Amino acid sequence: MSRDIKFKAWDAERGEMFTSSKWVEFLVNKDGAIRAQNYNRKGNVQQLPVMQYTGLKDKDGIEIYEGDIIQTKADGKVAIEWSKRAAKFGIHVLRDYTYSREKKPKLRAIPHSCTVIGNIYQNPKLLKGKRNVEM
Repeated sequence: MSRDIKFKAWDAERGEMFTSSKWVEFLVNKDGAIRAQNYNRKGNVQQLPVMQYTGLKDKDGIEIYEGDIIQTKADGKVAIEWSKRAAKFGIHVLRDYTYSREKKPKLRAIPHSCTVIGNIYQNPKLLKGKRNVEM
C-alpha cells in the first residue's frame, strides 16, 4: 500500500495556503524534517508552517492534512496532529481529560466519517477554547 506524499504551506502575510512549488520551496533539513520558505513582500526569505497530507480523505473525498480541523460525530471539532512519540497522525480529544504533563490524553485514530471544516492557520476560531497538547 502506498500513499501520496504532499505538503501545503501557510503564508500568514499573504493570507494564502500554497500547495505548489511554483510559489513555495519545500526543503528537507539534515534531520529529515520538511520545511517551506518563500519570499515575503519585502523580498526577504521567510519560513512557513508546513502541513503534511495524512493519506486519508474525509467522507466527502477532501484530503486531510496535519493541522486540518475536522468535525466528528463523537468528538466535535478537533485538529489533526502528528505524534512524534507514536509516529502517526491522530486527534487528541481534550474535553474528557484534565491535562497535565503526567497524564496526556490518548492519541485517537482519525475517524472515517469526519468532515474537514478548516485548518488551524486559516480558521483558528473553530477551536476556540481548546488547548493544544504537546505531543
